[in-house]
Parts: sequence; C-alpha cells; structure tokens
Amino acid sequence: MSLMILRVGPFLYRVRFVDGYIDHEGEPCLGLCDNDAHELLVSTTVNEAQQIQVICLEYMEMCCRFVQ
Repeated sequence: MSLMILRVGPFLYRVRFVDGYIDHEGEPCLGLCDNDAHELLVSTTVNEAQQIQVICLEYMEMCCRFVQ
C-alpha cells in the first residue's frame, strides 16, 4: 500500500499499517492515533474494507479533538 498522509488542522499524520493488533494500555485495538509521533496506526488483522473504516473512525476522532 502506498504512503498515506492525513491533514488534521495544521498537522500532518502518516498512516502506518502494522501487523497484528495494536496494544493500547493492555487492550488490543484495530486503530490508534499517536499524537506524539503524528501517526495513525492501523492493524492489518482485518480486510481492506475494515481498514478503511478504522482510518475513517480514527480520522474523525482526531478532527473532533482538534476543534475542541
């Protein structure tokens, strides 16, 4: 998959696909926004359609946090 960059306000976030589930505070998850690294992590354990859903959900959450 090609490099994907998302803009959230003045920031650019790189989408990075990772093998397996993503650990978030001891819980497995399919997507995670790393604000410090400006990355959106997406698990490859699900099919491409579900990965797109994860990206959309995480992006929406990032945008909501930015406007608060």
